[in-house]
Amino acid sequence: METSPVSAANQGFKALQCLDTAIALDPDLKDAYLGSGLFNCILSKYPRFLKYLLGFFGKFPVNIDTG
Repeated sequence: METSPVSAANQGFKALQCLDTAIALDPDLKDAYLGSGLFNCILSKYPRFLKYLLGFFGKFPVNIDTG
């Protein structure tokens, strides 16, 4: 994340899509929720402007409470 934050975020979003697919296929799969929550918690540490862009363009609410 420190050397290439954009690449790290891109890979994270791809992983998040996989987790969302796993949850859709098996809503009882608790590990998928854990991964999604951790990702959200990590993104909540990004600067406010980046979180706004993620929420606005990606329709992805980024906050510690969701995580």
